[in-house]
Amino acid sequence: MKNFTLFLSLLFFANISFSQYSNYYTVDQNINANINENINVSGFVSSIDYGALAQANAQREANRIERQRVQIQVQKAQDERNKELAIIESNKATEIAFDPVKAYTYGYQQSVPFN
Repeated sequence: MKNFTLFLSLLFFANISFSQYSNYYTVDQNINANINENINVSGFVSSIDYGALAQANAQREANRIERQRVQIQVQKAQDERNKELAIIESNKATEIAFDPVKAYTYGYQQSVPFN
């Protein structure tokens, strides 16, 4: 039991010695805040330009639709390419099935060392 207690205490202190400490979350409470309460705002508040806002929203929507259209075209091109590759592989497999010598034509060379 004494060895077990010694082992646990060594394990605990070893964990502490390799841990890291950071004062990132500590808060310095000795802050001297100097706030000037007399703030002068010159000018006037204008109304919202709804025409410009509508034009910006329309442009944003047009850009979104264009990105979506391009993504669809890219996906269609990838699907067509995958379809073509599947047809080519299927044709190769059919030719190998009828003439096994074609496996040398369509296959790849692989050397396997043995002892």
